[in-house]
Amino acid sequence: MQSESISLCFQFLVSFSSYSRLTECKKMVRYIMASLGETFFTSIGCMDGRVQGVIDAYGIKKFHAQYPDTITEAGLVGLLAQPQVDEDLLASLRKKLLISIMKHHSHGVIVHGHQECAGNPIDDATQKEQIKKAVGTIAYLIGSYVPVIGVFVKRSVDGWVVEPLETPYIEFPHISIPSFNQLLKQ
Repeated sequence: MQSESISLCFQFLVSFSSYSRLTECKKMVRYIMASLGETFFTSIGCMDGRVQGVIDAYGIKKFHAQYPDTITEAGLVGLLAQPQVDEDLLASLRKKLLISIMKHHSHGVIVHGHQECAGNPIDDATQKEQIKKAVGTIAYLIGSYVPVIGVFVKRSVDGWVVEPLETPYIEFPHISIPSFNQLLKQ
């Protein structure tokens, strides 16, 4: 009940407030959720179980969160980096991202790919470029509501490790989707 009230209040403020007021509201909602002991970040990437633990640990530390919301698909960054991304895939991802952001008040999104990907079997350099493009696609889906970062997970002598990537915001005009504020009105 309390979480629903927070979400309704937040949706109202998003619709009618200035950007600075929105930023204050986001901080307040995250503080309330943190005081309840329930803080989240969002992980979006490949389904490969070998990389999930290291992504979770990285996200918990990076975003000062307790839990990950995990959205997976085999070779996902390869799918999101295509010139024409499947509309059904985007709609599904958008729905899941909105649940994570609006209901769990995610502190940020990690877009990840990895070495030895069975669903997207390509070289590391290409995989990293696809992650950067996928970051742009996800950022476009959700706007500037929460930070979206990209990481590449690689095998080392100590197991799997996260390599943060420089992922500047990339616009993809070929993706025609509603803005984040339009989504809130649906």
